[in-house]
Amino acid sequence: MLLALSSVLLIAALASGETIDCTKEQTTNPYSCCPVPMELLTYGNAEKQQEIADKCLKSFPDLPNIKDKKESMEVTKCYMECFLNGTGLLDNERKLNSSAFEALLPEGNPWKEMVKKSLPTCMEKTETKEKSKCKAFYTTNCVVLDLIAECPKEFWQESAECNELVNYLKNCESQ
Repeated sequence: MLLALSSVLLIAALASGETIDCTKEQTTNPYSCCPVPMELLTYGNAEKQQEIADKCLKSFPDLPNIKDKKESMEVTKCYMECFLNGTGLLDNERKLNSSAFEALLPEGNPWKEMVKKSLPTCMEKTETKEKSKCKAFYTTNCVVLDLIAECPKEFWQESAECNELVNYLKNCESQ
């Protein structure tokens, strides 16, 4: 239903000459539209998050003070890679271990198949599109954005803002 609705909205927008502005910053909180499982956002280590975060922050002490947006984003990606490594989700090449990431969700979880489907595409995008030296966060972020874009209808929060966000994710993030 959501996919059909999104498709109808996109077709209607395109038919009316309206285009999706991929340069427009999205301000809608994606988790208010689609509550992605917390295990994927905490990387399965909610109880150890602060310890891992503190350790990584010691490696990047200037992170909170960086004013340049591009530099800040690069350092943030490396900080997040440190965090992912601390959770045990990276392999020896500092790439996301897809089996470990999939294992964050138990069998039977409705999101697990979506994660399995999204991971190969996101890992390929990471290798071809991400220019950062710290790439692992790009992969996990890609998976979460895919989950939101394809949110199961029973979890989707219907609103104009959420529909605009999903159209943005489907048409702009894949570019």
